[in-house]
Amino acid sequence: MKQKVIEIEISSIIVFLTITVMFILIVITQFNLNKIKEKIGMLEDSTNSQIMLLHNQIYNLRTENEESINELNTRLKNVESSLYVNVELLNSKINSLSTELENISKQISRLSHRVLTYPAFEDVKRFLEKDNTDKQEYRETFVCTDFANNLGKIYVEPQDDKIIFDLKPGDNYCEKVGWDCNLIIKRIIDCFDYGR
Repeated sequence: MKQKVIEIEISSIIVFLTITVMFILIVITQFNLNKIKEKIGMLEDSTNSQIMLLHNQIYNLRTENEESINELNTRLKNVESSLYVNVELLNSKINSLSTELENISKQISRLSHRVLTYPAFEDVKRFLEKDNTDKQEYRETFVCTDFANNLGKIYVEPQDDKIIFDLKPGDNYCEKVGWDCNLIIKRIIDCFDYGR
């Protein structure tokens, strides 16, 4: 009988040891599971923190980009406005210069017409008939250059108002005015040269 008791004890010990090992394994597994859960929780917290950080960074980047875009849009509007004003100023200057150029062209045309062409005899005659300078009373303030400037480079014989277009030194004055005489022109003095 003694043998059976020992056998029971050994088998009880084996069962006890098996149960104890299983219990230890369960405790270790539970401990490892708790550690794994803790690590998973820490990973979740860390991941959530990183996700929040990334969300914040994305938000900040959006805000910065929106601010940059708004700033760039403001600059663009300012440049467009400045460009519009400059274009308007340039157009105004172009119009002003075009008007000035047109006036200068007209003056050049008039001057070139005066230089390149001689007025017709009838035109000068009509001008002299309309002009009443010879009927004005002579005064000390009378300036003959004003009349001469209106007439241009022609000579009017005061005796009979004969008009001479091409008077120059060396010419026979009598031939120019149709008189029977021989007067050679030595020099020509007009109101501008008088007294020099």
